[in-house]
Amino acid sequence: MSRKVVYIACVGYSGSTVLDLLLGGHPRIVGVGEVGNISRQPEFHLPRTGEMRCSCGELRDDCVLWGKFFPRLRENPSASCTENYRTLVDIFDEVFGPDIIMVDSSKSLWALESLRRLQDVEVKVLYMLKDVRSWTISSYDMTKREGEHSLRQVVGKYGWKGPYKFLRRVPLACYWYWYRRNREYQDYFRREGVEFFQFGYDELAVRTEEMLRRICRFIGVEYVEGMQELGRSNSHVAAGNRMKWDKDKRTGIYYDNRWARRREWVWPALLLPHISRYNLREVYRNSAPASPEPVDV
Repeated sequence: MSRKVVYIACVGYSGSTVLDLLLGGHPRIVGVGEVGNISRQPEFHLPRTGEMRCSCGELRDDCVLWGKFFPRLRENPSASCTENYRTLVDIFDEVFGPDIIMVDSSKSLWALESLRRLQDVEVKVLYMLKDVRSWTISSYDMTKREGEHSLRQVVGKYGWKGPYKFLRRVPLACYWYWYRRNREYQDYFRREGVEFFQFGYDELAVRTEEMLRRICRFIGVEYVEGMQELGRSNSHVAAGNRMKWDKDKRTGIYYDNRWARRREWVWPALLLPHISRYNLREVYRNSAPASPEPVDV
């Protein structure tokens, strides 16, 4: 019997950790956070296991899931991402049983490809887009929290990621990056024949119960009342958004309306109208009377 794994795919800062925690409110679903990042960069995560907590509240070394996974990772730190996925899936089965569905919120295509290489795993993809206006503000504000630096300073701090980090301070570049990344996801899904359900974070935030019912139907489980309460999540998220460690912050999903009070996105929207059209069509496709298929522009 194949193991079913739900994979959350989206551009960073689109709400994947929130969705992971929401799904963890279902008794047959357990989220495990960004497995891909842990599997790909064990040298970053292994030294910090004793000080970092899982979303269950335990230290990573004491967690029922990660407390078994990280020792195996230490034994073979050079294992490939796919090999580490194999290890985690086996441990997940051992801890939770074959009837519980694992949710991986790694987001990226390279992690999805690594997971899909496992022959006995059925991967169902939840593909989520966040409104480009809201995403641009989130990305812009994140760079502000990281501090103001010149391009040379940013490159010195982040290495090859420096230019990308620096461009995230430019709203026009944020708009274009969001568009190209989402087109990459859609092109990959069609090319590889990936089974996926597409929806907007904004749709989920405004019509939470309705969208969770659709998501549950796609996954193949019955919707359970109260899933939208983040505080009841059973997820074991060890890597992802910082909110995963603070149960007091898990008051529920909310619509991010900062863009309505800000103007950083206005010029990109005027200069790149095809992205604005794409945004309305793709982010809100479940809210429209008819949901046209994406077209090349």
